[in-house]
Amino acid sequence: NAHLSNPNNMSSPSSSSSSPSETKSIFVTVGTTLFEPLIESITQSTIINTILPSHNYTHLTIQYGKGAVPATTAAVNSLKCTTYDFKPSLENDIQSASLVISHAGAGSVMEALGAKKKLVVVINSRLMDNHQRELADAMAERGYCICLDGPEELLREENWKMIEAFVPNVFPEG
Repeated sequence: NAHLSNPNNMSSPSSSSSSPSETKSIFVTVGTTLFEPLIESITQSTIINTILPSHNYTHLTIQYGKGAVPATTAAVNSLKCTTYDFKPSLENDIQSASLVISHAGAGSVMEALGAKKKLVVVINSRLMDNHQRELADAMAERGYCICLDGPEELLREENWKMIEAFVPNVFPEG
């Protein structure tokens, strides 16, 4: 279940449209963890071939951590996919992204918010002690991000419409 605690953080459909020539990119990160369901969801044919192109995304970068190398061979020519396990810093990928989709780890969430990026936090419900949900819920309640209850929520077009319309509150410095 997706939630956005502040419905005032929605833009009108006309203000969220982008020209097809504009580079629109998504950066997906699982940090140093293993979160296969997130990687499996974002690489499903429905997302790669239908949902992302319909929202004019041109680039998808996936940092998959300890998991298996994701299969992105289903990608259509209009979507450029890049994958890697780890890098010393994710800063460049976060900075160049139009949208960051992240696990709920504090480091990844705070880095994306600090970069003032549109952020979707995906909860890993398989974690026993899910302290990450508390952070994600707190940030969503303040209008800084959207929180999805699980990776399967990425497969719902209505959630992508909500993501596209979302205008995050500015995360305070330091």
